[in-house]
Amino acid sequence: QCNYGSQTCDTWLTVWNQFGLEGENNDGFEEWGTVARPTVAGNKWHDEDADGVWDEGELGLEGWEIQAFADTDGDGILSAAEYAAGYVATMTTDAYGGYAFAFDEPGDYIFCEVLQTDWLQSFPANDICAAGSPELGDGGWAASIGFGDHLADYDFGNYNRGCLEVTKTVDWAGIT
Repeated sequence: QCNYGSQTCDTWLTVWNQFGLEGENNDGFEEWGTVARPTVAGNKWHDEDADGVWDEGELGLEGWEIQAFADTDGDGILSAAEYAAGYVATMTTDAYGGYAFAFDEPGDYIFCEVLQTDWLQSFPANDICAAGSPELGDGGWAASIGFGDHLADYDFGNYNRGCLEVTKTVDWAGIT
């Protein structure tokens, strides 16, 4: 099992089976082979000071969607065509901001977050997902993963857009 926040995923996958082995070692029993599934995990947090660093006291954000896309050209950048082909997996962050993916196949993947109204992305500070869609944060993660790989710390930070309230007052006492 892989655990990240409260997210868990089954990390073992049967990749082949056959009845008996060829040659002298054939015991007549079915043989099974298993490998560890490729996994990618991370966290989503409220970057209250918008500095791109997960500081002590900043909490995880629940209910955010993280999408995984196939990086079909292997360049580590989400293209409009890769976005249009649709995501291959999606996860929603748990109560602690954690998420975890487990894939059946190794490959090249790009991980992007879906932005929510009035939130801006502070981390990661790159443009991996910028060409995909305006609904995604610009920053993202690219990974080439194989069987047995368990990648972690693919984190996303966000902060609220501030608002400014202005109150105009007039001091009538000083007017003559």
